Amino acid sequence: MRNGLWHARVEVPGSGRRGSGTLVSDRHVLTCAHVVHHDPFAMVFLGDTPTPRQARLLTSGPWWTSTADAADVAVLELAEPVTVEPARFGPYSSVDLYAGQELTAYGFPPGFEQIGVSATFTASPVRMLGRNVQVDAKDNVGVWLQQGFAGAAAVHVSTGRVIGMIKAAARDHRIGMMVPVPELARHVPGLDRLISLGPFDPYAYTALRSALRASSPAPEFAGRYLAGLRAQVPGLPRHLNTVQAVAEALVMELMFSDDEMAYRLGAFLVQLGTREAGQWVADFLLHGADPGIPKPGGDGRIEVAMDRYHVTFINARGVQIGNHNGQSNAFQPGPGQE
Repeated sequence: MRNGLWHARVEVPGSGRRGSGTLVSDRHVLTCAHVVHHDPFAMVFLGDTPTPRQARLLTSGPWWTSTADAADVAVLELAEPVTVEPARFGPYSSVDLYAGQELTAYGFPPGFEQIGVSATFTASPVRMLGRNVQVDAKDNVGVWLQQGFAGAAAVHVSTGRVIGMIKAAARDHRIGMMVPVPELARHVPGLDRLISLGPFDPYAYTALRSALRASSPAPEFAGRYLAGLRAQVPGLPRHLNTVQAVAEALVMELMFSDDEMAYRLGAFLVQLGTREAGQWVADFLLHGADPGIPKPGGDGRIEVAMDRYHVTFINARGVQIGNHNGQSNAFQPGPGQE
């Protein structure tokens, strides 16, 4: 596992309770609420030193919501900042992107209280348990999720990114429950400021998710729309069925150069045909140039002319308002925007 120093052991002195956690900033550790059980203080052990660090349970501020406890999510604030590099999070659609791929968690069950041990498993979006996700052992070999794993990061092995937090397990059946990234961020708003998407910083990624929520096709059209996109983009995973998952795959999963990724993503968003999607392209790919998405009730539409390395955006007035050339390394405003 990459940079395992951010894996945390969480103990509540005098209670006998012990669990896992994830360092998400230089002072914040994510864990399960039932591990700390409303105790105001806990001790946190990180991989850089055997010396424990004191932390307090947060019950206000941007790292807390009134719904967090019921969701079994808690954040501890360390008394002093640390120099350990925090964990990196995967995108919001990680469970879709990495369905069936190997995941791992690092916990501190009986017999491994001091050194910890890892367990491997898989997850799938078709195995949702309310807002949580069921995880399943890959086989009948090795340690399984159990007491001491609660609060552990669920890590995608190939990328080293956190895609959720282990919440519970049924040891005899080798299944467990994971809180996925979107649910964690819903209860811990501070996480939104930390999660990026490829070259896009957290601010741009948050804006992208907002644009996609406003731009998703109606269910009866979504299937046809995504099928057409798969025909245009070689290698796009066939199981993805939401515009957010597809957008995130275009950025993260298809091994495109940054240049071709921008080309594919920009064309995808403009073809959604909404003001919100077009504004995101303007703000983060066209660097402020208006992509010309018609307002509701307008008298035209955007035409998108594409070949493998070039996309041109033409507005309702027939004016070229943006283009991207695969050899120019950036989206450029068209003549109508200069």
